[in-house]
Amino acid sequence: MRVIAIDWSGGVDDRSSSEKIWLADVRDTELVDLYNGYTRVEIIERIREAADETPGVIVGLDFSFSVPERFLTDKLGSTTAEELWADLAARKYDWLAADAREYFWGRLKGHQANDFVKANAFRITEDRLRGMRSRKLRPKSVFQIGGAGAVGTGSIRGMEHLATLMNGGFRIWPFHNQAEDRPTVVEIYPRFFTQDTTNTSPQGRRAFMDKMFPQVSGFARNLALTSEDSFDAAVSALSMAEYSGNLCHLPSIRNSRLRREGIIWTPNWDVLLPEWDED
Repeated sequence: MRVIAIDWSGGVDDRSSSEKIWLADVRDTELVDLYNGYTRVEIIERIREAADETPGVIVGLDFSFSVPERFLTDKLGSTTAEELWADLAARKYDWLAADAREYFWGRLKGHQANDFVKANAFRITEDRLRGMRSRKLRPKSVFQIGGAGAVGTGSIRGMEHLATLMNGGFRIWPFHNQAEDRPTVVEIYPRFFTQDTTNTSPQGRRAFMDKMFPQVSGFARNLALTSEDSFDAAVSALSMAEYSGNLCHLPSIRNSRLRREGIIWTPNWDVLLPEWDED
């Protein structure tokens, strides 16, 4: 079993963002590689190389794979997330420039998104995670492009690469049906795996690794403790590997809204989304 997790970055400069993009590679339960230094385009190429080596590799990417359904259909006129990825890859939208004033918030001082976006800011999967009483989870809206935990810029600069992976033979779940020995990509939310640890603190990162993954040692462990980004990548990959059985048997999704919006994969995703098998 091979699992790769990427802690992504939406920085404006692709080369400088390479310092914040970390790739963690886990074989069975062993963290065999953890590194940064690659641009978004280059890291996607590393994923494709991994699929050539291991056709059944599972890849977790840390950004939103789509937008809320009503925004997709009513504002963009698209019927599928794949259309959105293709449009972003073709630079049809320049959301991080002029159009940001209408839809996005968090970067422009005093700016708020329009009423339609505010009423449709979250996907089902984000709402369900935010509603978990046992966990203090607050996944952000894809429309938030600034502030702590914001995923907007990373998602906008990430979705186009889903088109590259899809065209390269990857299954992007839940948008595509299961296929044996086909590499699979899932959306992840590292905060789910790091739980309530203070990942900004070296002491907090060290205590968490000692408790949850004592088998990780040596150079890989030291790198995982280096920064929030390396820690998030390593913990995500190790956590995914623990639930490899779930990841290897992800079902086809019939619910049309979920197939447009996407699902943040967690070990209990099906409990959070009981309507996943509904038409």
